[in-house]
Amino acid sequence: MRILMAIAGAAKGGAEKHFERLARAFHAHEGTTVEVLMRHNYDRYKRLLDFGIPLRQAPFGGVFDFKTKKFFTQHIKDFNPDVVFTWLNRATKFCPKSSALHVGRPGGYYDLKYYRQCDLIVAMTDHLRTFYLDKGWPAEKIVTIPNFADEPITGGTLPSTLSFDSKKKVVLALGRFHPNKGFDVLLRAMMNIPQAQLCLLGEGEEKQALMELAAPIANRVHILPWQDNITPFMEHADVFVCPSRHEPFGSVILEAWSHRKPLIASESEGPSQVIHNEKTGLLVPVGNAEALASAISRVLEDEKLAKDLAKKGHEMYKKHYHEHSVVQHYLDVFSRSRGLSQEKHAEREAL
Repeated sequence: MRILMAIAGAAKGGAEKHFERLARAFHAHEGTTVEVLMRHNYDRYKRLLDFGIPLRQAPFGGVFDFKTKKFFTQHIKDFNPDVVFTWLNRATKFCPKSSALHVGRPGGYYDLKYYRQCDLIVAMTDHLRTFYLDKGWPAEKIVTIPNFADEPITGGTLPSTLSFDSKKKVVLALGRFHPNKGFDVLLRAMMNIPQAQLCLLGEGEEKQALMELAAPIANRVHILPWQDNITPFMEHADVFVCPSRHEPFGSVILEAWSHRKPLIASESEGPSQVIHNEKTGLLVPVGNAEALASAISRVLEDEKLAKDLAKKGHEMYKKHYHEHSVVQHYLDVFSRSRGLSQEKHAEREAL
């Protein structure tokens, strides 16, 4: 199967990271050929190229971008894909019509106006599927496929500039520094957990505001940039927290599970669908710093609870969110949907 994957996207982010992860997984799958069309980004370009994935770049700009659709059309003509898989709004908007199966992945709670030409869209959770159905999208043109997480990359080390206090437990969180991610709530919670320190990995427009908020407890807050390998941080963490106000899925949840770490998350859209409360993780009300502090303290003080959450979370990851099962689900859906699309096209031609 030949798959052309396209994304504009930001330089950093959860959707962008999973795009690369899935592109690599498709590329490594026997019988599957992948090419990528993406917005200009040197780091992403180099990572995918180093993995051996052929790719091209396009502007994916604004209203006066008259080049991207031409590049897109030419790429489809040259590659002749079975499936064109567009991620997020901008890439989908620029996708030209072709004989390939067009699959869109909105990646969140968005207006579907850019997806009208898609033969199929992918929802990450049943909650998102219901949202798309409520928007009027046909049920037969939606498939639910979750994200997956890579196996931990062992052998890495922490940055030399980072020094944890050996007397304090480590709370880990990561993501884009945006109000939706709720890191301000986590920082307020940390003010009530003097026995712990926070390691926060990410970048974004809220960085300065978060640093100012953290000032009263700066001696036990470590704010670092995005990391290509998070395993060394996970190995030092006693608990992982996802405090998002809004989270369509929450790939970081799978990262915690794959690393066998106890997990706490807010009851936002994705986490509340993925986590079984008190079994694979603890759920707390969105935006409630006191409840979050209580949950963190509970996990840090109850070793048996922490081990049970980590064990059951890892079992959930292995069963439902591992690369092999998710990739095979995609390929089965692509194959089946492409067959149906070709049948309908043949019927229209016969009329």
